[in-house]
Amino acid sequence: MTDGNRGISNEFLMPSERELMYYLLRYGEYDLVFDENLLYGNEQKETVTVFQYVAAQLEEDSLVFANDIYRKMFGLYAAESAAVNRDGGDAAQIQERIQRAFINNQDENVSREALELIVQKYNITIEEFNKALTPEDNILGRLIPKAVVMYKARIVDWEYNKTSSALGEAQHTGADFDRQMELMQYLQNLMKLIKILVEEVSIF
Repeated sequence: MTDGNRGISNEFLMPSERELMYYLLRYGEYDLVFDENLLYGNEQKETVTVFQYVAAQLEEDSLVFANDIYRKMFGLYAAESAAVNRDGGDAAQIQERIQRAFINNQDENVSREALELIVQKYNITIEEFNKALTPEDNILGRLIPKAVVMYKARIVDWEYNKTSSALGEAQHTGADFDRQMELMQYLQNLMKLIKILVEEVSIF
């Protein structure tokens, strides 16, 4: 199966989008309890699920997944989450029903990708052994915000690479000076944003 058939058109953003869908399919209905170090002395006032947090973060910056398969899966997850929550049950039960709906989805690409993510196993190196001793669901308050920030950073990096190439092309073809200055200013703004995101990632 080719990446095109799988709905992968942006290989650069694919790892981050896949990681976010992994967390949604495994823990989307679990409450997200933020690490105390990330609250800056404030108490967590509202209960928010992993899915609600990720959805709000993407909406805040008007972001949508670039790859068709993950964009479709995100939309399906939103619909399934709303539907199964009306049935009640604890987080684990709700999550299991959502997983079952994805695995049984009529779209073969969706069901296959979901199954791979749900049963995903990692080859653990010695370096990663200590991290593996802590169950993921115990540290979601650190993992999920970091995954979201990393996704945003990857998008900005992707935009920076595109703009840098556009500037190089503009200089090579002798494009309008104002256009070149516009691209240079945009690159500077992207660099500032990258710096901010890198600082945020360093917190986790």
